[in-house]
Amino acid sequence: MATNTQLDQLRALSDKAAEVLYLRLMIEHHKGGVAMAQGYVDLAKNTPEKQLARSMVSSQSAEILMMTQMLAARGATPLS
Repeated sequence: MATNTQLDQLRALSDKAAEVLYLRLMIEHHKGGVAMAQGYVDLAKNTPEKQLARSMVSSQSAEILMMTQMLAARGATPLS
C-alpha cells in the first residue's frame, strides 16, 4: 500500500509525472498481492480458494507487465 506521503506526492503531481508515480506505486501494490496470493497457493488445501489465488497471481502478474510497458513508453522504469 502507498503511504500517506506517497499519496500526497501523487496528488501534487500532474501529467506524465503523476502517471509515472501512479504506475510505480501500483506495480509495488500488485507485487504485494502476487506474493500474498502465491503464499496461499503454496499452502492451500481448499480447491476453490486455491484456484482463486492462482488466478490472482496470473492476472496481477500480467498487469505488472502491462504497467512496466506503460512506464517504458513514458521513459521510466519501476521502483525496484
